[in-house]
Amino acid sequence: MLKHLLLVHGMRRGNLNEKLSAFIDDLMSPHETGLSTAFLESEQQNPYIVIERLISEGATHIVITPLLILSASHMKEDAAEIVEHFKWSHPRVQIEVRPTLAHHPLTKEIVKARITAAGNPDEPDTGIVVIAHGNARFPETDEELESFTRAMGMDRGIHPMMLYGNLSFEALLPEISKGYRHLIVVPLFLYDGYLVNKMKERLHGMNLDSSYKVTPSLNFDPLLKRVVMDHMAGRG
Repeated sequence: MLKHLLLVHGMRRGNLNEKLSAFIDDLMSPHETGLSTAFLESEQQNPYIVIERLISEGATHIVITPLLILSASHMKEDAAEIVEHFKWSHPRVQIEVRPTLAHHPLTKEIVKARITAAGNPDEPDTGIVVIAHGNARFPETDEELESFTRAMGMDRGIHPMMLYGNLSFEALLPEISKGYRHLIVVPLFLYDGYLVNKMKERLHGMNLDSSYKVTPSLNFDPLLKRVVMDHMAGRG
């Protein structure tokens, strides 16, 4: 029996996971009843607990579709450990992990729509910055973001930066801002939450040579449903 599992980062404290579950149900409606959701940060609804439940219900094939943007530690370590764990504890159960959201072309379209809605990106004195999470231990994630921004196919260059790691926006943005009068900053995150607020706070404290506008993040854009459905089906 095939079962689908959506994998989300989440948070151990507070009621964020409940709110995220509601957002996901709304996004995936009317297909949400056939899906399970697991949170990497959860005591009661983490992937190990949810997958054990699915197996007890008769699942022999589980497809994990990450609602994560880039392939850093959560994909290279957490997801890999999950697959390895169940490979040994339930060797007859097949577990597949689909790509992250940045690997689907429609995710780029969402970002391009955010840029267009923020103003006129074609103005020569307007710069575009896309900021994702980042991880200093996984420099290949920087390359992944750079590839993502190049593949957006916009006429002008986009500056890929990270909250953490070698592409830290706090290190790169002061110099970049000298070349523009205005910046459009796109947070490449699933939703406007703690990390986006942290990014905004740090931006506010920087002495930049240009004005800037921060767009909304992906924020469970309706196009994400097509991204998720395609990844679930092995497309995109």
